Amino acid sequence: MDSSNQFLLLSLGTNNEQVKHMDDAQKYIDQAFTNVRYSKCIWTAPVGGGTNLYLNRLAVTSTALSYDKVVEITKDIERRLGRMAEDKRRHRVPIDIDVLQLGQSVYHDKDWQRQYVKQLLSDIGL
Repeated sequence: MDSSNQFLLLSLGTNNEQVKHMDDAQKYIDQAFTNVRYSKCIWTAPVGGGTNLYLNRLAVTSTALSYDKVVEITKDIERRLGRMAEDKRRHRVPIDIDVLQLGQSVYHDKDWQRQYVKQLLSDIGL
């Protein structure tokens, strides 16, 4: 890992055309970052409403990009896959990509407590 690169951990989730959107998200992430490793996918019940199951996975890589730039890239991928502002209210999530960690900075504290995240971290060797 280049000394300017930092560890990057992304969480991906989808409850709409799950397999298609997860595959498409992976393609876009692979275009934006190099040497990405992925956990297996896990199906989970919705948290906070809705009835569709979620398909979840983690992605690990390294990057020299800033947090703001990484978020810009992930939000662009979400838009490309059809994510719109009103989707959350309608419990429709084509894809949700969250930065869980960049370098030593940790984000989305509640996500780290979710059982599926703990399981996927173990799956990917973290």
